[in-house]
Amino acid sequence: MLVVCWLTTQWFARRCDYDPLLGWAFPVSDGTKLYFPWDIFIWRWKFSAVVPHLSALAGKYLLLGLLGGVGLSFYIETKLRPLDSHGSADWADRSDVKKSGLCVKEGVILGRNPYTKKFLFHDGPEHILLLAPTRSGKGVGVIIPTCLVWKHSMLVTDVKAENWNFAAPYRRKMLKNRVIKFEPCCIDGTGARWNPLVEIRYRTVREFGDVQIIADMLANPDGKDISGDGAHWVITASSLMRTVIMHLMYKKHQEGKLPPTMMEVATFLSLPHKAIIAEMKVYPHIAPEEFLSDTNILDEIYSLPDTQYIDIGNWKREVADRLEDQAEKQAVEALKTLQDVRAYMKERYSENPDIFTQMPYAELLVHPKVLEGAREMGNREEKEESSVLSSAVKAFLLYRNPVIAKNTGASDFKIADLLRPDYPVSVFLVTAPGDLDTIKPLFRLFMNFVIKRNVEHMDFGNKQKQRCLLLFDEFPQFGRMDSVELGLAVMAGYGLKALLIAQDIHQLDKAYTKDNSIIANCHVRVFFTPNEDGTAEMLSRSLGKKTIRVDSKNSGQGIGTASYTTSETGRELMTPDEVKRLPKEQELVFVAQNRPILADKLFYFKEKFFMKKIQSCGQAQALNLRSDTASVVRSYEDLLPPGMQVPTADNAVARQEELAELEGKQHQLAEWLDASYAAIKMLDDIAAGEIAGKEIVPAAAREEFRFIE
Repeated sequence: MLVVCWLTTQWFARRCDYDPLLGWAFPVSDGTKLYFPWDIFIWRWKFSAVVPHLSALAGKYLLLGLLGGVGLSFYIETKLRPLDSHGSADWADRSDVKKSGLCVKEGVILGRNPYTKKFLFHDGPEHILLLAPTRSGKGVGVIIPTCLVWKHSMLVTDVKAENWNFAAPYRRKMLKNRVIKFEPCCIDGTGARWNPLVEIRYRTVREFGDVQIIADMLANPDGKDISGDGAHWVITASSLMRTVIMHLMYKKHQEGKLPPTMMEVATFLSLPHKAIIAEMKVYPHIAPEEFLSDTNILDEIYSLPDTQYIDIGNWKREVADRLEDQAEKQAVEALKTLQDVRAYMKERYSENPDIFTQMPYAELLVHPKVLEGAREMGNREEKEESSVLSSAVKAFLLYRNPVIAKNTGASDFKIADLLRPDYPVSVFLVTAPGDLDTIKPLFRLFMNFVIKRNVEHMDFGNKQKQRCLLLFDEFPQFGRMDSVELGLAVMAGYGLKALLIAQDIHQLDKAYTKDNSIIANCHVRVFFTPNEDGTAEMLSRSLGKKTIRVDSKNSGQGIGTASYTTSETGRELMTPDEVKRLPKEQELVFVAQNRPILADKLFYFKEKFFMKKIQSCGQAQALNLRSDTASVVRSYEDLLPPGMQVPTADNAVARQEELAELEGKQHQLAEWLDASYAAIKMLDDIAAGEIAGKEIVPAAAREEFRFIE
């Protein structure tokens, strides 16, 4: 309306030749003057009698302007006003796509910008979820392109070895990555080896937790939620495996051998269970010299401020029971601290160098957690003990396979290599589809170790630390891994970025339940056209509703009595049916706090950008590409903390002779225990026979059994 008033004012002034009687104005070139918009009302009041025709015409212009303004306002209000009374859902426009942060030049490839046709990248620390049915183009559209452009370290689950064959040569040659193929069923020698036990941070405060991770994953290889009696067997089997692994880690070192393998653990568990328990109870996991020093590693790791790692009270009673001299008994009973025990044993050791091969002195050299686990196992009834051992043996069946035993018999790399600062490392977990169910427990162990190991300590001062992309294709097939679900909330701060890929929402819920937090913790979500109703309905709800106008006609009884009304109602941006009919060339991209993007898919084999990368390194050579190595573990020296010296290093041969002699005594002890168990059982039978008035064995034999008892 103001514009109409101003135009009418200028028109009136021009018709009057800018007469000075009109009042003050802003002079403009060529004699033109500019007046205030409201001057027309003053002039019509003052000069209507002088120029009645101009005044009347100006009034008509003002009236037309008023009516036009009202009409324009009505049109804007009814037609151009954004409709949001029932929802304001809409697709992202060009500016929305730019604000989403996907218009960068590197990172994880998600698709194409629908407006500029450029690639959509996400390079932030946040995680990404891709739901794409089988054969929908996830490999050619996201996985392989990302493997060709992601510059940092990455861990890729690679069923069928497609990602290794297409991307590994380029990552090695052009991106300067160490490329490692861990294929447990590899028989041609092109793969790298990985021994899970070398990931144990041996002789550090972390060793118990690392062993616990391995034992828990072995006890529940499928990641199922187990309760009731099943949970009991999982817990007890895990405890036994933890004890055995810890025992073998220290035993192999004492004997000057290589670190134990999963196959060797399986072999040890195949021994008679009484022999297993007997050995673990008395085996010297540290040398006498180390125990007698002012401090030892077991003391540092397992002693609390007010509790020693050795049960001194129980140990004193066992020693006192074996001593006949009253003065010696009193001297032992006076011992109060571990330092007192050390001083006492130094004196005894100088008198008798074989003192630590006798009970209960031998227990002083036993790893406290091994001794604890062995006693726990020995306290169970024989039937339960056999069941627990059977569960542990079953957990190691995978590692009895000679091919898998070979590929887990040493380590050509370590998990810490993924975040090493000096160069990026790409690890491909490769297997044939038919071997996936067999290999799954080993891959689960590897993936859990990667997450748990790398979210322990945040190093704010290490600016050179690598980023690592966890590209887990078909990750629900590996079973539930709590480390993945819980780790999503925190691992972005540790340099880990996840790209999780599943077929649909049903597959995700089946593995992690409907109450999982995976979708909520993924900042970016990409969806290909779904095949099942659950995902389609979820997407329709996520897209939201928009408001639309609906015109309706009401017909009266007479001619010309019909009426037309317009109302607003809500409608899904896409119905579930429309979601399922989404063209195969399109995809839905959700970025938190942004409108959904109806993006275009890409296919790397149609893009010169990607085909040049693949062809530049020779596709034929990729089929026989040998894996690189990184942190190769050749001996215990590669496992020990820097600067740690272990007394057994200088006298390994002598210690082996001592241990061989001790091993013979252990077998004698095991045989004696077997005889004792049999004798005690026989005594129970004898007692029962005497009560019944029957003589089960001769009287002479009874006297012998009483002596043994």
